[in-house]
Amino acid sequence: MSGDILEIAVTEQIVTESEPTVVSVSSVETVVLADSAMEVVEVGIQGPPGRDGLGASYIHTQAAASATWTVNHNLGYRPSPAVTNAGGVQVWAEVVHTSANQLLVYFDSPSTGQVTCA
Repeated sequence: MSGDILEIAVTEQIVTESEPTVVSVSSVETVVLADSAMEVVEVGIQGPPGRDGLGASYIHTQAAASATWTVNHNLGYRPSPAVTNAGGVQVWAEVVHTSANQLLVYFDSPSTGQVTCA
């Protein structure tokens, strides 16, 4: 098999929550490409960093049964909510984002459970 050999250098930074340390892990991966499989035209620059507070999330617990839950998460963006019933099973519900800091969850009948916003 004839083809181009492409070496890809990968560097990852791992930040641990238990200790404020940063560990850099570097590796090189070699890939053999079939003829004309890919042409590297330009290497782009790294994009901007993600949101402040990596992994920011909010858990809303609805203890009183209600058909409408108001979730004030105050995350400053419209998160992707996961809705679970009182037994911890993920369920489908209608979710309406009223702002970057609040969403409403609608059910057919009064329910209890949690909403995890991430």
